[in-house]
Amino acid sequence: MSVLSAVLILIDTLTDEERLTVLRRLRPEGHVIAIRGDVSSRVAEVIRPGREYGIDEIAVAVRADAPETTYKQIYNALAYLVRHGGVRRVRYGVYRSSEALEAAE
Repeated sequence: MSVLSAVLILIDTLTDEERLTVLRRLRPEGHVIAIRGDVSSRVAEVIRPGREYGIDEIAVAVRADAPETTYKQIYNALAYLVRHGGVRRVRYGVYRSSEALEAAE
């Protein structure tokens, strides 16, 4: 078993609040970490602090590296990132980094 596998298993046992705390401590300032999935990782790399991103803009950026990615996969990745605290939904189809939103409030 690799170290990464062991860490992922341990993270899966945490509550959502504990998982968010761990991710915030591991994440470089202003950078979102996606634990699972290539699409989630690509979406997380697109969303940077300081501005809002529409779903179309996110899709174009993700598809530049992975043209086979569907809108459904992107929506699912965004839902995952919203659930786990890396990204906030500002309004329908518009997202921004959690850190950027917290700093603005």
